[in-house]
Order: sequence, then structure tokens, then C-alpha cells
Amino acid sequence: MVIAYHVSPLTYILGRLLVTGVSSVGMPNILAGETIVPELIQGELTARNLVRAAEPLLHDSIRQQTIAKLNSIRSRLGAPGAAARVAALALAMMP
Repeated sequence: MVIAYHVSPLTYILGRLLVTGVSSVGMPNILAGETIVPELIQGELTARNLVRAAEPLLHDSIRQQTIAKLNSIRSRLGAPGAAARVAALALAMMP
């Protein structure tokens, strides 16, 4: 998994102004409090960078570590209804 976002420049600027207090944009990374999944945002999102970000995941040990961390997040989210709980958590994090 590689998280990739490219939006209009105005949308990006507005998003950066409105969303504060997080260093990541991808929910897995926000929930983990660390970068589990590579993120390519705006100008970083090129074919070359996408390949470079995805290539390590072809190695079984790195892929297994990533899957284990993602599974850890899944188990912390709990039973069905996780989307509502995550939304509430995200709202609580907003200033």
C-alpha cells in the first residue's frame, strides 16, 4: 500500500490551512502515530517516486512488517462500527 494524493492547488492549500496537528494524511499512519505506509502528496506524487515507494513492499520481510502493523491497527479499532469510532476520534483531535 502506498497512499497517494494529488488535488488542485487551491484544495491542497485550503486543506493544509484547515487540518493541523497531524504530520500524515493517511488514516493508517495517523492512527499508528508513525509512518507505516508511504505517503506521496502533491508534487511528491510522480511515477518514479511511486515505484520507489512501492518497491520495498516486494520484499517479504518489509511486506510482512507492514501487514503486521496494519493488523495491529485493525485490532485496536475493534468490532464493527469502527468507521463511526474513527470519525469521533478524528473530530476529537480537531482544535
